[in-house]
Amino acid sequence: MIAQKFQSLTTYDLNGKSVTLPDDFKHDFNLLFVAYDQWHQREVDGWVPFAAELESEFENLRFYELPVVGNMNMFGRKQLDFWMRQGIPDQETRGRTLTYYVDRSDFRDMLGIEVADHIAVVLVDQAGTVLWKTYGVFAPEKSVELKGLLDQLAS
Repeated sequence: MIAQKFQSLTTYDLNGKSVTLPDDFKHDFNLLFVAYDQWHQREVDGWVPFAAELESEFENLRFYELPVVGNMNMFGRKQLDFWMRQGIPDQETRGRTLTYYVDRSDFRDMLGIEVADHIAVVLVDQAGTVLWKTYGVFAPEKSVELKGLLDQLAS
C-alpha cells in the first residue's frame, strides 16, 4: 500500500498569511482537523482541548483547523474569510485556521479520507505523509490511540 501524502497546496490562514503545505509545516508532527461544513466546527471544538494538551506535552507537534470549503470565486472566498475572521477574534487561532478552496472529493482522495459527513482528524509528518487518521467526535479511545502513537514516534 502506498502511504497517502499531501500534494503541495497553497492557501491562506485567517490572518492573511500565505501557507504552502506540507512545505510550511514547521513541526515533526501536525494534527489536522479537516472539516467540510459549518456544523463540523462542533466536532473540531470537541478535539481542541485534547490537541492543546498534546501540544504542551509534545513540543514537536502543532494542530491546525483545515476547513475544505470547495471551489468558490474570489469574491465568495473573501466574503467567507471575512465572516470566519469575525467569528475567530484570537490571532493564534486564526493562524491555525487554513481555509482551503478546492474540490472536496479530490482533496479527500489525496489523503485517503473516506468520510465526508464528519470531520477527519489526520496526523501527518513534516513531509506531509499521513501517519494516522480517524473520523468524527472526540472519544477517549481515539485519544489513547493517538497519544500512544505519538509516544512511540517521540521515543
